[in-house]
Amino acid sequence: MILVYFGNNEFLINKSIQEIIDHSGKEVLMIDNEKIDLLEFQNIIYNVPLINNGRLVLVKNLLSRIFDYSNSLDWISVIKGSLEVPGNSMLLFSDFLKDDITNKFKRSRFFKELNEISEVHETLLPKGKGSRSQVLNWINLRSKELGITINSKQLSNIENMLERDYFSMDQELKKLALYTQGRKIKDDDIKNIISGSKNEIIFNVLDQIINGNYLKTIPMIRKLYNQGVTSGEVIFLLISSLHRILHIRSIIDEGIKNMDDISSIVGLTNNYYFKKLMQQASQKTTDNLFILLENLFILEKKLKTQTLDEKYEFEQFLVKLSSISV
Repeated sequence: MILVYFGNNEFLINKSIQEIIDHSGKEVLMIDNEKIDLLEFQNIIYNVPLINNGRLVLVKNLLSRIFDYSNSLDWISVIKGSLEVPGNSMLLFSDFLKDDITNKFKRSRFFKELNEISEVHETLLPKGKGSRSQVLNWINLRSKELGITINSKQLSNIENMLERDYFSMDQELKKLALYTQGRKIKDDDIKNIISGSKNEIIFNVLDQIINGNYLKTIPMIRKLYNQGVTSGEVIFLLISSLHRILHIRSIIDEGIKNMDDISSIVGLTNNYYFKKLMQQASQKTTDNLFILLENLFILEKKLKTQTLDEKYEFEQFLVKLSSISV
């Protein structure tokens, strides 16, 4: 049997793979080697398992590397040949692909041939119309798996806080289940356990910076440090968000007023964050936003090119912004 899981939803790919492994009862052999060649691959998967229950061979991120090789169809022949190996073997492919590679992969002759000899599952992040309901449904189902019941308002709050990051959503739901120990979930539980998540804090930092409350961000950023986030990561996320805000401003200046159109162009499907960015886009002039962005670029370059105490430099940067009222 040959199973293929691919797409841009890495969390759900990993979850599906783990469930298959857990229920297979087979010996598991993992191939996660970018440099493996065809002959070595063939020798591994054609090896007859010695255990009665058979063997599961998990192959990670190989298909995305070989599908456009000149000898890609030779790989198909070898993969197909694994079906003839005695001993109850299973070949399981797991590939995390970005959107552009996914589209190219699906158009390839390799994929067409692979699809004919295997069971293929494309696992994608929700996108476009109806995507929010898909995320909410996933949160609801995952909550039930963990033994907790969350009402629609709480579901919406969690989705807003974590911006469709499946790894974070899963982690925070597990924390919530551990904290509540089977009792009914309260709104305060959501606030106390989940609102301290990385994405939420970073967004609040941006909110304060846009509003000019630079010094208020320092204790918030220190909380991020306690979660293992570096100054460089915070700066990168702030720069990314400012780019989006400036993009929104430019779209509005072009005369596009419809919220759905703007959201689609910017590529932000989370309504909560989109509305916040829209609000922030109107709170400072474009010139001020560019000045703030330029200062962040300067700080980012400084931290990358010099040996400095990053935390100290970042806090001094915020103090400086406060003094000059950018």
